[in-house]
Amino acid sequence: MKTAPKKSNRISSWIQILVLILLPILAIAFSVKSQLPNCNQPSPLFPSTNTTLDSLYKTHLDSSVFKNGLMRRFATAIQIPTVSFDSMRGGPNAVPVDPILYKPFLELQDHFSITYPNVHRYLKKVVIRDYSILYIWKGSNPNLKPFMFMAHQDVVPVDPSTANEWIHSPFSGTQKGDFIYGRGTSDTKMTMVSILEAIETLLSVNYQPERSMLVAFGHDEEISGYNGAKYIVDYITNNLGYGNNGIEYILDEGVGATIFPERQKVTIHESKQAKELMLIQVAEKGYMDLNVTVLINKGGHSSQPPRHTGIGILAQIITTLESNPYQSDITEQNPILGHLSCVSEHTDLLTWYEKLILKNWRLFKSLVLYWFSSDPFLHATYTTTQAVDVIQGGVKVNALPQLSTVLINQRIAPHQTKSQVIDRILSFIKPIAKQHELNLKCDDDIVFDDIDNLGTILLSFEGMDPSPISSTTSTPYQHISGTVRNVYGENVIVSPSIMVANTDTRWTWDLTENIFRMIPIVWKGDENIHTVNEKARIKSIVNTVKFYYQLIRSSQ
Repeated sequence: MKTAPKKSNRISSWIQILVLILLPILAIAFSVKSQLPNCNQPSPLFPSTNTTLDSLYKTHLDSSVFKNGLMRRFATAIQIPTVSFDSMRGGPNAVPVDPILYKPFLELQDHFSITYPNVHRYLKKVVIRDYSILYIWKGSNPNLKPFMFMAHQDVVPVDPSTANEWIHSPFSGTQKGDFIYGRGTSDTKMTMVSILEAIETLLSVNYQPERSMLVAFGHDEEISGYNGAKYIVDYITNNLGYGNNGIEYILDEGVGATIFPERQKVTIHESKQAKELMLIQVAEKGYMDLNVTVLINKGGHSSQPPRHTGIGILAQIITTLESNPYQSDITEQNPILGHLSCVSEHTDLLTWYEKLILKNWRLFKSLVLYWFSSDPFLHATYTTTQAVDVIQGGVKVNALPQLSTVLINQRIAPHQTKSQVIDRILSFIKPIAKQHELNLKCDDDIVFDDIDNLGTILLSFEGMDPSPISSTTSTPYQHISGTVRNVYGENVIVSPSIMVANTDTRWTWDLTENIFRMIPIVWKGDENIHTVNEKARIKSIVNTVKFYYQLIRSSQ
């Protein structure tokens, strides 16, 4: 009588077969050159030797006298509530705004004029649209393209319901321990004040740059810059003649988010010393706001409702869009590959097999996409996302709604375009409109129109494509990253990345091919940007001044 093969033997056979299949793949994977871009780290970049300027950097900027004065001046800037509310947004749907909301921006201008006398004596100040500021520092060599620093004066509102959760009043600028608290400390009055501090310090010893420099402080970045950065760029183009790639480089705010924040502290292989990552965003995702309005021709009493009310139809549209997320994809051009290279090459943040997978990311692309989908930041860098943010509809519980509206925000991944996103949305909404016998209009264009319809779905789209991608091999990128390692030391790894949000650089694409985004601090993840107890480390603020001080000198 024959006996059945033991289960353990069958499992063993399958393991042997699996090993035989995997061994050649692993052998190839280990042997091939990495498919990730290189993450070569620049040497620290030191400006040309100047005894006076070097002494200021090494002694004055590190002194307690400077630090204490800096904290007082910075605190005053925080205490001025330059808040941007959505009602203040410019652009095609702008509405009249109470001038009292802009009073703090005039107060901030006055603070700058008093606090930084050298800046206002030697730099030309241009006030644009009443509240935005452009400083022009003329260099001695007009043949050199100028460079430009950007920051924004405005901050997001404080949710009144969270007021009691703040350790210190959100506009107090309170200093406690290693931190200074308040709305705008990290986003981004720190960079704005630091730029002015660096220039003021240089001017105190009559420093004269060879290359001209522009400093742009918009007043409405948090609401897309329609009245600020847009007009600053118009002035630079039309009045200064620096349009059409006339700027050497632009440096604006960025973010410090990195992948897998829950993992252990980053360490370097060779020395096992703690390492920090500092990110330079060389691109940002596209942006689009979708407004969907369902108009029903006939209202009525709720006791005699149709099968689907306007709100119900709107809910169907929302459910359909959310049930069909965008296809994820990582392409060769996505800057996140550069960040993954730096993490893989210079840190112990990943396991050996994760590094092997990344090294051969084309071969394991499906696995990589699945793996990264669990990390919110990483997933957002290569996927078009959508968020249902605002919904309105109905006026009374016993009255059928005739007008229902939803706003859905889309952040467009580098491998897609605004027009592709619009076409995809239309493909989902067209069948819904036909199902409910509704007209469909898209940005005033009629998609289909039936005289006997029951109502209309109105779609409007406002936004932009993903930004151009700036080169990490350019001289400006090397200057910026080299200056980071000058100020922070070679313990910091500089990594390219992509901005998943948007900045005022959205208006500057025609000015230069070199657009970079960063706040030059080592992020710890507890800065609480846009939320309760926003704060900045005092050491970070001092280092930010030192960074701009050195970068100005190195950019000549």
